[in-house]
Amino acid sequence: MSIKSKNAKLLQSLSCLLFLVFICHIPSAIGAEHEDILQINDLIVLVDGENVKTPPQMLADYFGKIETENYRKRYDIFSRISTLKDYQNYRQRLKEQFKKSFGEFPKKNPLNVTIHDVIEKDEYRIEKITYESRPGFLVPANVYVPANKWSPPYPGVVSLIGHWEPALIGKAQKDVQARCIGLVRRGYVVITFDPSGQGERCNFWDFAASKSTLGMNTNCHAYLNFPLRLTGENLAAWFTWDAIRAIDYLLQRGDVDSSRLAVTGASGGGNATRFIGAVDPRISALIPVCSMFYRGIDFRPGLSNPDGDQNLPLSLHFGIERLDQLLVNKPKGVLILNASGDKGSVMQAAEAYARIKDLYEKLNLNTVADLRIIGARHGYNRNFREAMYLWLDKLFNKQDVNPTEKEMRFHSQQELSITGSTIYQELHSESEFSINAQKARQITPAIPVLLNLPEVKSYRKDIICSMKKVLQLPENIPVPKAKLVSSKKLRGMKIEKLVLQTEDSLQLPAVILKPIKAEKKLGAVLYLHERGKVNGIETLRKLQGRNFMVMALDVRGYKEEVSPFPCQKTMQDIKKFQLFWEKNGDGYLTAESYELGIPLFGLRVADVIRGLKYLKSLPEVDSEKIIIFAEGDDALLALHAGLFEYWVRAVVLNGFLNSWLSLTQTDSYCQSPFVFVPNILKYYDVPHLVVALAPRQIILSNPTNAMHQVESAEKFKHNYPQTSTTFRNIKAESNLTVANLTLEQLVKATEKLFN
Repeated sequence: MSIKSKNAKLLQSLSCLLFLVFICHIPSAIGAEHEDILQINDLIVLVDGENVKTPPQMLADYFGKIETENYRKRYDIFSRISTLKDYQNYRQRLKEQFKKSFGEFPKKNPLNVTIHDVIEKDEYRIEKITYESRPGFLVPANVYVPANKWSPPYPGVVSLIGHWEPALIGKAQKDVQARCIGLVRRGYVVITFDPSGQGERCNFWDFAASKSTLGMNTNCHAYLNFPLRLTGENLAAWFTWDAIRAIDYLLQRGDVDSSRLAVTGASGGGNATRFIGAVDPRISALIPVCSMFYRGIDFRPGLSNPDGDQNLPLSLHFGIERLDQLLVNKPKGVLILNASGDKGSVMQAAEAYARIKDLYEKLNLNTVADLRIIGARHGYNRNFREAMYLWLDKLFNKQDVNPTEKEMRFHSQQELSITGSTIYQELHSESEFSINAQKARQITPAIPVLLNLPEVKSYRKDIICSMKKVLQLPENIPVPKAKLVSSKKLRGMKIEKLVLQTEDSLQLPAVILKPIKAEKKLGAVLYLHERGKVNGIETLRKLQGRNFMVMALDVRGYKEEVSPFPCQKTMQDIKKFQLFWEKNGDGYLTAESYELGIPLFGLRVADVIRGLKYLKSLPEVDSEKIIIFAEGDDALLALHAGLFEYWVRAVVLNGFLNSWLSLTQTDSYCQSPFVFVPNILKYYDVPHLVVALAPRQIILSNPTNAMHQVESAEKFKHNYPQTSTTFRNIKAESNLTVANLTLEQLVKATEKLFN
């Protein structure tokens, strides 16, 4: 072999060797570069395990402990009833509690009943009517009136609709028709109406696609309820008021016996039956179907529901039992019907019945209480109806009527409807949204223009007092204890995972990013993200490695997992907003906080304050250089915390909601449920907080509308000129920045705030 060929072979071997070496080093090189960047796992503090609960589970347990104590107190009072006077005092206590739960009902306006059509049958007729339960607010109803076989005055029944699908079926649902026909054949006048979000009041029905844009009708109720909470209203009260006005209509007819009035419904309609029984003393008989259980001394937590017409504010605060709703007005009779197929609720219904029966017998009351467990699935089927007919006939002294149902012909939805679509489209009825929008505009205070620093200080004091009241913030929130979970070094930075322990025994996961070498005390940023710190990783990557400390904190109830915002900013995609219905998700937790009377928003503001105080307590932190940086809905938490702890150097908000009022001026919104703070608009709105922050440094970047869409900063400045005017009046205009900034620009602007 020639020297030339040997050299060529050697070069080929060396090339192969170098190539192999290069290939072998690529993964490690990539890994090394990868390890220099903050990763998702660096932001996860609580590790899944048998003894480790998720933050939502911790919050649910925290609520459960409060609920258990409230129910034990109620149980103790109930168990001590031994005389008629005790019972009267207990009922009076319940009446006062229900008044607070439902809130003030509106004044009664003329019903302005319109009969749109009549369906004539041999044994009865169906009047298709609308009545105004509130001015301009139409309720579409079917009224079943007996034929000449029966003579007035007739007993009257309000037949309430449950939550069966599809939402558009409403009062035409076959089980609803069946009990209405069965009762009218027996000489009863029966009214049944479409509740909010169902039938001809289905606000979200897509007629082209033949489905609701929000999915289940219970989703519709939740979606209607959240904006109502901002003005101190609630959908349970609206539904109940519609039924109270239905009773007014029956009595207004002139052919209904006021001493023989009954209300019945199944499932959600059974819940509504109890609600109406709690507030209207005119009702003689209550027949809730498939809706009774008893929490009792062994309280069963986790029963709250975001469904707005079932979510009764303050009910868990007062420890109100479902049986209390049947006792408060002492009706002539109570019949509890439950299905054997409802499993656990059978024993609970029996327990509730036993409590009522024992009380009536002990006090020799003349109220009839009965329980029937029917071999059936959840619903209001024929066996339920025949049991109801027999019991109600006996209570109302109707003799010799066979309880067996005869064959029925049901009417189509089109036959029973007044419109071909909805009352909003064809009859131009007011809606829950439109009436609430008007109230919101009326009760929201004007945004002030403050002229000097003393006025600002005085106004800030007033706003903080309002915050304490509406959010139930404690006067003093202590520095939380911290437990270090782990630490590591990363590219000149130290990552510390820790848990902040609240005084109510919740754990708040947090991650601290700080420079390893710091010659003096550091400035610090408290970082918040609307879906938890894990979802703010891009922002945290831009904040890391700078000459200040960052603490990323999750307020209570946030999951440590990647979760893209579920609403895709169009009405068609709002149904994907699973925060409403995910188990232990924000919908459930917010609903539970409503029933407890403890605003979840306020609890989370307090958590932000704990984070600030912990940062301030660290020896390596310059307490005069602490900034809050918050994104999305958590920006609202930051605004409140920055006011409450006014020593904070600056507040930086990105993608913040421009106003709570905007959530009430539309029928399409997409915000986290916890943002809907009960009655907050009576006290202040977002721009009021900005004014009160003056002359503190504040950056407002990328304001968003009700649909969580970014709007121009110029629009915010145009709509709320009082903010910039106040800063200008006290010669602090440079301290307020309202702009549409990129993330890079926002981080650089934040860094300058430390100078």
